[in-house]
Amino acid sequence: AKMNVNESVQLLEDAVYGKPATSPYPRNKRINRPNYSITLAQHEILKLQYNDTFGDTFNSTAFCSMMDDTQMAEVSAYERNENRPNPVDSLYDLFFEIVQSHETDIGLFNMLTELIQVSSDTLETLQSFDNKSENILRDEHWLQRERNTWRLLYCLYYDRLMERYEDMETNIDLTVALSEKNITQKLYSSCALLRETQLVVDWLEQIAGELPNVQNPKQYTDWTVSCENTLHHLQCEGKTAFGSARPMVKHMDPDAPCREKLSFHDLDTEDQRRLAKSVFLDIRSGKLEEAQKTCCHCGEYWRAAIFEGWRLYHDPNYENTAAQTGEVKLLPEGNPNRILWKLCAWKMAENGHSFDVYTRATVGVFCGHLQSLIGACSDSWEDLLWAYLKVQIDIRVETEINHNYIYNTEHTMMDEYWKNRMSLEQVFAEIAACRNKNVAADSRTPDRLIQQYIIMDDLPSLIKGIEVWITDSENPSGHFIRFLAHLVLFFRKTGRNFNENTSNKVLECYVHVLIKKGSPPLVAYYTSQLPKKRQIILYSQFLEHHVNSNIRKQCLEAGENVGLQMEEITRYTVKTLRERRSLEETPLQGNISELDSLKIVSLDYLFYSPQQASEALWQTNFLVRSFLSEGKLEAARAAFNKIIPEILGILNAGNTILESDLPIRDQCSIREYLCLKAYLEAQDNFNDWFQHFHHSKPHPPSPLQAEPTFTEKVAMDHKTKQYEAELERWAIALQRQTECTKKMFYNVLDFPGNGWLVDAVDPPKDLNEEEQKEWTLREQQMDNLRKVCIPNVVLLLHTVMHSVGEYQECVMLANVIMTDKNKFHKVYSKHKLSELLNKIAESSLALLDQKKDAWGYPICV
Repeated sequence: AKMNVNESVQLLEDAVYGKPATSPYPRNKRINRPNYSITLAQHEILKLQYNDTFGDTFNSTAFCSMMDDTQMAEVSAYERNENRPNPVDSLYDLFFEIVQSHETDIGLFNMLTELIQVSSDTLETLQSFDNKSENILRDEHWLQRERNTWRLLYCLYYDRLMERYEDMETNIDLTVALSEKNITQKLYSSCALLRETQLVVDWLEQIAGELPNVQNPKQYTDWTVSCENTLHHLQCEGKTAFGSARPMVKHMDPDAPCREKLSFHDLDTEDQRRLAKSVFLDIRSGKLEEAQKTCCHCGEYWRAAIFEGWRLYHDPNYENTAAQTGEVKLLPEGNPNRILWKLCAWKMAENGHSFDVYTRATVGVFCGHLQSLIGACSDSWEDLLWAYLKVQIDIRVETEINHNYIYNTEHTMMDEYWKNRMSLEQVFAEIAACRNKNVAADSRTPDRLIQQYIIMDDLPSLIKGIEVWITDSENPSGHFIRFLAHLVLFFRKTGRNFNENTSNKVLECYVHVLIKKGSPPLVAYYTSQLPKKRQIILYSQFLEHHVNSNIRKQCLEAGENVGLQMEEITRYTVKTLRERRSLEETPLQGNISELDSLKIVSLDYLFYSPQQASEALWQTNFLVRSFLSEGKLEAARAAFNKIIPEILGILNAGNTILESDLPIRDQCSIREYLCLKAYLEAQDNFNDWFQHFHHSKPHPPSPLQAEPTFTEKVAMDHKTKQYEAELERWAIALQRQTECTKKMFYNVLDFPGNGWLVDAVDPPKDLNEEEQKEWTLREQQMDNLRKVCIPNVVLLLHTVMHSVGEYQECVMLANVIMTDKNKFHKVYSKHKLSELLNKIAESSLALLDQKKDAWGYPICV
C-alpha cells in the first residue's frame, strides 16, 4: 500500500511538473521543492522549479525566452483591450435608432425588446474582454443592471397595460372550486398584484439563472451513490486506511443523522453541503427540474422526491365529462396532503441543528419559511427580494385556498407563518434595514431605487428620485442619463401620468451629454422631444459648439429632418453670440478676437437656406453696427464680407431699391447695407491713400560728397532723373487716389434719401415686444454711429484734401456740415465741432499764405 501511494504521488508530480526523458530520481523518492509562491510571480516559480529539478539538462535560456514572450503577449492583449473603443459608447447610437424606429405607441414593447437585446449584446462583448480596466468593469456592472431593469419594465408593464384590460372585461367566477390548482389559477387571473409579484420573482430567477453555478456536483462526481465514503466505511469497517474525525452513523437512510445524532463521513458531509448549495442555487434560478436531476445524479432520490410535495392538488375528473360517466378516468395531479407536507417542511426548515442553511432554505422556499430563506439569501439585494416575495406569494395563495377549498381539513399553518405577510412597502423597508451593510447600501443606489419604484408602481417617488439624481449629483454618468432619458420616453409612450417638468429636465441633461459627443442626428432627435422654447435654446447651444466645425451643414439638416424650427434656432444662435461679451482684453488694432471670430462665423448658419436671406442681411447689419460702435473696424469689415451679392438678388432689390415693394424690414436692411458698404469702402480707400501718401513717396537721392568724381556726377544725374520720373508717377497716382477717396467720402456724406444710416420709411406698426426692442436698439445704434462716423469721415476728408493742398475745398466742408438737407451739425458734439473748426482754420491760414482770402478766393486790390 505504501509503494502504491508513493507511485501515485510520483505520477502526480510528473503530470504537474513534467517528466524528463531520464529522471535522476527513483520513482518512490519525492522531490522536496521550496515554496516560492508568496514572493515570486508564477513564471519565476516555474523557472526556479525547473532549474531545481533538472539542472543543466533543461535549457533555461529558452525557457526564460518563452516566458518573456508569454508575458509580452499578455501585455499586448492588455494594451489592445485598453486601446479598443468602449462598446458601451455605441449604445447612444443604438438606442437612438431603436427609439426612432418605434415612434408610435403600437411598437412600445417591440422597442423594449430591442433595447434589451442591444444591451445584452453589448454586455456579452464586455464580458469577453480580458484584463478589464476599472472603467470596463464599472460599465459592465452598470449595463447588467440596466439590462435587467429593461426586462423588469417589459414584464410588468406588459401585464399592466395589456393583461389588466382583459381582467376588467372578464367576469371572475368566485364559485367554490374542488381544485387547489383551479383556485390558484383564478386568483392569478383576478389579482394583478399577485401576478406582478410572480413576474418579479420570475425576473429575479432569470437574473440568477444567468450566473454560473460553481457548486454543481456534476463537475466533481460521476457516481450515482449517495454518501459513498460512508457506505465504503460501513462495508469495510476496520479495513480502511483513513477514517472520519468524528463518529459516523451506522445506517445509510437520510434520517440517520437526526435519529442517531451522528454525522456522515467528513468527505460526504462536505459533498452534501455542496449538493445542498447547488440544489438551492438551481431553485433560486427557477430550475426545479435541474435541481431534481442533480439530486438523482448524486444518488439522493429522496431529496428530489421532497420537491414534489408542494404541488397543488387537482382532480381533472370533476371537469371531464367522459370521466364523470365512467368512460375515461384521469389521474389526479399534485399532493392531496399538501398542507401536511408543508407542516413537515416547516419543521425541517426550523431545524438548524440537523440541517445546513441551504437544505433548510431549499424546503423553506416551498413552505413559506422566511427566516430560513433570509439565512441563505442575505448576500445580495436580488436574493433577499426573491426570498421575501416567494413567501408573500405562498401566503397569498394559501389564504385563497383556505377560504375556498371545499375539502379543507383541520390542519393549517402555524401563526408564525401568517405573521410574515407584508406589503411591498414593508418588504423593501426590511431589505433597506438588512444587517448586511452592503445590501443595505445597495438598496439605496439609484438603479435599485428605480427597480423598487417600478415594482411598486410608485411613479411619484420615481419622479422625486430622478429630480434629485439629475440636480444634486455633481457629475452623473452619461450612460445613467441615457437610461433615464429613455425611461422617460417609455413612460411618455405608455400614457402614464409622468411629470412633464421632470421629463424635460432629464431630456435636457441627456441633450447636454450628446452635445459633448457631437452627433447631430442624436442631438436633434432628443431636442425635438422638448417644448418649443427649450428646443430653440438647447439646439442653439449645440450649434455654438460647432460654429467652426465642418459638420455645420449636418447640424442644420438634422434639425430640419426632425421638425425643429431651424430659422428661429439659427437666429437665436447668432443673436446669443452677438450679445456675448468677452472678459479678455481687447486685441491690438487690426486683430480680431476669438469671440469676435465666432460671432462672424456664426452668420454662416443664416446663409444656408435662401428662405433666410432677409434674416441673414438683418443680423449681419446688426453685427457690423455692433463692431463699428466698439471701434473694431477689421471685425466689421470681416462680418460685412459675409454678405454675398446674391442676397440682394434673392430679396429682389435690383436698381430700384428705394422704390421697392419689399417689406419694410427688408427695405430698411438693404438701405442700411448700402450705407455700411459706402462707409467701409471709404475707409478702405482712405487706408490706400494714406499708404500711398506716406509710405509710397519716392525718396530723393543722397547728396554728393565734396569734390565728387565725374563718374559720381553722372550717376547722380541719372538718379535725379529717375527720382523725378518716379515722383511724377507718384503724384499722378496720388491725384487719382485722392479723387477716388474724396468721392467715397462724399458718397457717405451725400447718401441719397434722408442721409447716411437714416431709414427712408418708418418702422412697422404690428411689432411684438421682442421685435419692438430690437427696432429700438437698432435706432439707437444707428444714431450713435452717425455721431461717431460722420465727424470721423469729415475729419478724414479734410486730412486728405489738406494734405494735397486743396485748402479751399477744406473750407467748404463747413457748408456741408451746416446744410439743412443732411443736418450733420446735429450729430456733432461741442468737442468734435471745435476740432473740425480748428482744422478748417488751419486750411484758411494756408490760403492766406497763398495770398488768398480765408475762403480761398483771390484778393482784389
